[in-house]
Amino acid sequence: MRRQNAAEIFLRLLGDYDSDLRQAAAEALGRIGDPKAIPPLVKAMHDSSRWVGRASAGALQALHWTPESDNDRRLHESLLGR
Repeated sequence: MRRQNAAEIFLRLLGDYDSDLRQAAAEALGRIGDPKAIPPLVKAMHDSSRWVGRASAGALQALHWTPESDNDRRLHESLLGR
C-alpha cells in the first residue's frame, strides 16, 4: 500500500515545473518497480531536461521495459549512452 501511494506521488511529480523533482521522481519510480509507471516514464524520456530523460530511461531499464517503436528504442539507447 505504501509503495502504491508513493508511486502515485512520484507519478504526479513527473509533471512538476522543477526539473530536479522530475528527475528524482523518475529515479524513484524505477526503484519502486510499479509497471504502471512505464507510460509516464516513456513520455518523460522526451523531457526538456536531458537529466530527466536519462533518469526516465534508467527507470525504464530497471522496469525491464521493451520499446514498442524504433524511435523509442533509439532514444532510450541514446539516453543510456549506447
